[in-house]
Amino acid sequence: MPRTNLSAHARTLFVLAALLLFCAQAAQAAPQTFVSAKGDDANPCAHASPCRTFAGALAKTDFGGELAVLDSGEYGPVTINYSVKITAVGVFAGITAFDADAVTVKPSSGAVVALRGLTLTGQGGAHGIYYDGPGAARAGDPKEPSATLHVENCTISGFTVNGIYFYGNGSLLVKDTTVRNNDVYAIELTAPADEKVRAAIVNSRLEGNHAGLFAHSDDLIEVTVRDTVAANNQGTGFAATSEGVRMQLQNCVSANQHAGVSAAQGARVTVEGCALTNSKYGIYVTKEGVARVSGTTVTDNEVGVANLDFNGVVTYGHVYTFGNNRVFGNKQETEGKPSLIVKQF
Repeated sequence: MPRTNLSAHARTLFVLAALLLFCAQAAQAAPQTFVSAKGDDANPCAHASPCRTFAGALAKTDFGGELAVLDSGEYGPVTINYSVKITAVGVFAGITAFDADAVTVKPSSGAVVALRGLTLTGQGGAHGIYYDGPGAARAGDPKEPSATLHVENCTISGFTVNGIYFYGNGSLLVKDTTVRNNDVYAIELTAPADEKVRAAIVNSRLEGNHAGLFAHSDDLIEVTVRDTVAANNQGTGFAATSEGVRMQLQNCVSANQHAGVSAAQGARVTVEGCALTNSKYGIYVTKEGVARVSGTTVTDNEVGVANLDFNGVVTYGHVYTFGNNRVFGNKQETEGKPSLIVKQF
């Protein structure tokens, strides 16, 4: 037989073998899998024969499937690359990270990942959740977020960097979650050039970190925060830095930190119906930052509203108000005049 025919025959056999292997793996994957503290990763991860770790069960969970926790236990760090739900209801489902991230999400385009009811603890690990988006849109495609991460009813604490780090194209939805005692940020959002982040944070608590929510971007970040508390952080409760950031705060509380809300480098922050108290600065704008404030109470701070850089020098920023706020009872109501601009309309 000619050599060229042998090569073609070998290639055909290789393709057939790869297809058979893929089909065998697909046949083993299930739409719903289970983990248990008494399980074994050698099991098929069915309800009657669960796996022991999230990583072991994920390998046997179909695309778009669900991985459910049967009983309380530690289930180990996991990396997620495709659409899947990891769900724990009424049990303790822990991941303790000693030298890595607890959950790494590197999704394919269009993937939807949901994490519900998890307790993520850092014992030397860098991030509770590390999201690395699928990258910039292709030429000609709309620059819209292309993957989604849901974080619901989780507790994330003790990491050496961030509780949640969200980087690159995608949407982040955080609900009923506590992020506390992390060395840098509770939640950090960043969008590289030509990428876009959308985020919504609802009914959550950001406590005891270096700072609470920090959004900065080479490109566009749109983030809405509702009914959320940022307290006892060393830095700022809600911080927006760089021109691409648009942040909306509704019915939020910020207390006992360096600044309640800050806007810098052209970022725009809308503050509606919030309470900003017991901090060095209630609202802090600097270097073209813009704050639009309505129905908000700013009280018991060293300075209610400030327009300064970090060295105490007056900078150009704007605070726009509807005239229905309550800025009172601060040691100094405003600082940074005459560059501080307060408009009533």
